[in-house]
Amino acid sequence: MSPSRSVLITGCADGLGLRIAVTAAAAGWQVFATMRDPSRSGALRAELATIGRDATVLQLDPEDDASIERAVGLTLKATGDRLDAVVNVPGDTPLGFFEDLTTAQVRHTLDGMLFGAMAVTRVVLPHLRRRRQGRIVNISSSAALTPSPALSALAAATWALEGWSEALALEVAPFGLDVVVLQPSLERTLVGGTQMRPTSAYRTLVDRAEPRLRGIARHEGTVEQEVADAAVQAISTSSPRLRVPVGRQARSATWRRRLLPFREVVDAAAKASGLTEEAPESGADRKWRRRVG
Repeated sequence: MSPSRSVLITGCADGLGLRIAVTAAAAGWQVFATMRDPSRSGALRAELATIGRDATVLQLDPEDDASIERAVGLTLKATGDRLDAVVNVPGDTPLGFFEDLTTAQVRHTLDGMLFGAMAVTRVVLPHLRRRRQGRIVNISSSAALTPSPALSALAAATWALEGWSEALALEVAPFGLDVVVLQPSLERTLVGGTQMRPTSAYRTLVDRAEPRLRGIARHEGTVEQEVADAAVQAISTSSPRLRVPVGRQARSATWRRRLLPFREVVDAAAKASGLTEEAPESGADRKWRRRVG
């Protein structure tokens, strides 16, 4: 692999972004690792040192257009106006039933998953398009595949990210650019306890659902290294797929969504999370029942 290929990766101070940056550097990529606060780059630099690699650390806040422009500009200057790939890494996700989440918390989820990726992609697209080659990798979540209580905000963000990525892939294909969406189970990144209002009507449901959700995340969440390997594969392969489920749980969810009636998918999710009330049935599912029954 030529070491001249360059990739810009967001959110590299810790967690998944750090793991992708280290994996890409180990694979020979010239890595531009961005983070909101470069003073937090110690963990990344330490891991890179253990494999004898390096990366350029840049300040980038996905909610600050000026910082995005500055980071992309420095990347292009360092590479001679050559940027081959971008990996948009999502932020953390608050856990909570929708009615108990504040507007700020929902916007935080959308910013971390969707609007940040959009803002970074908008800045890099002119440069990728001018060279008529490049790869944009967006990291979604299996929340787009399986409905889960307390993850409605994440589901909204992932569905929006995937819809945007589908349309973007069509828009940029004539310029030789590819878009890839990775679909791991990222519920390991859930932060803090479940958000609840003091008078929440969901307290009993939260008490039942939260331990099960965290148990599922602990045992079935995709390990970061597997996601990192998939991300590097996505920027390296010559003919990428638009959607790539990552990990056993995500692959299983993909097939369940394709093959099972919607009612069965929702019933299974309700049972797994401790919510056993009757689940809603979609219009498409009612038509399916009439057709087969």
